[in-house]
Amino acid sequence: MPQPPSPTPFTITHAWRTIADGLLIQRAALHIEHIKAVVRDPGLEIALFKEAAPSALSAVHTPQVTPEAQEYIALAELGFWIDVPQEYGTVGANPLHPAAGIAYTLIGEEDNPQHPALAAVEAVAAAAAWWVGAFATVRHLGVHHRRLNPITTPTSLATLSEAVQAVTIGIASRILTEAARTAPDDETVRRAWCRAITEGIVREPSIQPLLDNLEELRLVDLVTLYTPWRGQFTKYAAGTGAGQVE
Repeated sequence: MPQPPSPTPFTITHAWRTIADGLLIQRAALHIEHIKAVVRDPGLEIALFKEAAPSALSAVHTPQVTPEAQEYIALAELGFWIDVPQEYGTVGANPLHPAAGIAYTLIGEEDNPQHPALAAVEAVAAAAAWWVGAFATVRHLGVHHRRLNPITTPTSLATLSEAVQAVTIGIASRILTEAARTAPDDETVRRAWCRAITEGIVREPSIQPLLDNLEELRLVDLVTLYTPWRGQFTKYAAGTGAGQVE
């Protein structure tokens, strides 16, 4: 069985992760009024919404987070991941929420889902559906992630659901990695961490085709920066000016 990572000092990877979080928060702040406008006017001619209304994609369902689970979320520096959807999400059933159910694959049937670390995984997974859905509502305002030309082609709920699964695996891995650092002898955490790492490896070959289908810069960044794969922080390692489009 793989060994969870031991506590380590601040690294360049941690710095890139912090930049990614800042970029995501910045984009949410810049576009939240655009997201609200689309939700208020479902009659706008936007490709994709033949399958789902904007208000549905902006709906959020986050389980009650206990103080113990909140500690694990804070440990992974993911408080914003929960707080932003809770503040700006709408009420209703998000059609992307079922895709976040992949988190239960990581939690495992034989383990207690009430374990604080696993409850934290459940909470951040539910929020992942909002992040993908919210940016999908303003996809028509974005640009292609490589060519930077305006987006004119539609996407689908199937593609967005795949994005939710990829992001969920990544964000759950982040929770479980930090939990494993602080509690290396906790077998429940160790098993969930191993499942998350394995699921990420299995899913990696599908990431590039997913990016090609998403096309839009903000959605592509959401997947590439929050999914553990070999291209995760390429844009920072290469010195790309992330966020300059905004």
